[in-house]
Amino acid sequence: MFSINPRKGPAGTKMLFAKLGAVVLVGLASVQPARAQQSSFTQVQIFGTAGLTAGQTMRLNVVNPGVLLPSKPTLSCQLQLVFVNPSGMALKTENVTVAPGQSASAELNRDLEIAAGDGSVPVRAMVRNLQVIIEPSGVVPPDSSFCPIVPSVEIVDNATNKTQVIVTDAKTFTTIPGVATAGGQR
Repeated sequence: MFSINPRKGPAGTKMLFAKLGAVVLVGLASVQPARAQQSSFTQVQIFGTAGLTAGQTMRLNVVNPGVLLPSKPTLSCQLQLVFVNPSGMALKTENVTVAPGQSASAELNRDLEIAAGDGSVPVRAMVRNLQVIIEPSGVVPPDSSFCPIVPSVEIVDNATNKTQVIVTDAKTFTTIPGVATAGGQR
C-alpha cells in the first residue's frame, strides 16, 4: 500500500503524508453519526447463600436513600428482587419501583413457596437494577446510571414474625458485555 522510499528523499515523504491525509479524510467522511442507545451495563447486588428451614421466611429489603449529592437529580429505581437456588434458578422474582426516600421488599416463605422437604433449603437473594428514572419528570437518563440502593436480607420466624437474622453485606457486580465482570463490596 504505502511505503517509505529513502531514495526519494523529502519529496517522497511529502507524497506519503499527502496520501495518508487523503485516506484519513475519506475515512472520516464515511463515519456515521453515533446513535443514542440504552446502555447494556447490568448491576447486581448479591447476598451469600442462607439455609431456609420450615417455619421461616426470607425477606429481601431495598431502600432508595434519594438524593446523595445536591448537584444530582433524585432517582426512582426500577429493580428486580430475586430469590435463587444454588443452581441459579429463580425461585421467586418481583419487579418493584422504589421512589427516593422509600423502600420495598419481597418475601419467600419456606412453608408456602418451596416444596416440602427435610432440612434447610439453600437460598440466596439478589437485587438487579433494571432502570433509573429521574424524578419528577419520569425521564430515563441516557447514561443509564445505577441507583444508590441499600439492600438487606432478613430471616423471619413465621410463628412470631420476629427477625432471627439480618444480613447487610451484599456484593455489587457490574457486568459489561464483552468485558470481565467487576465485583466490589458495598
